Amino acid sequence: MQIRNEDESIVWIVNQAGHDYSSSESFGRNLALSVGNIDPFRVDRRAYDICSAIGLYTKKDDYLLLSGAPILNGLAFAAWLRIHNTVNLLQWHAKRREYLLSTFDADQLDTQLQNAIERRSQKV
Repeated sequence: MQIRNEDESIVWIVNQAGHDYSSSESFGRNLALSVGNIDPFRVDRRAYDICSAIGLYTKKDDYLLLSGAPILNGLAFAAWLRIHNTVNLLQWHAKRREYLLSTFDADQLDTQLQNAIERRSQKV
């Protein structure tokens, strides 16, 4: 199954559920990891589908657009970071009416977490 042209960037929407995502197309072509309403307390099947799609089809330079249930966004973020070590995250800025890009690196997050753990252990 061919998802993309070789040089094409994809914006992976965590949960496509009725919003207009067209302004994110300046980053790449939109594809949904899941569609429709989701019960946030029964996400096992959706988590499997999202993790499978991220593992099989995403590239490091693609984008992850947060949308839908927070639990699915968290799962998608964690899976993406684990596979690619970096995530290009798109978040909607309501006042500016546009998607803003934030890039997270797993190594930087690990360093920040280790520093926090060391500070906590010094207080004990």
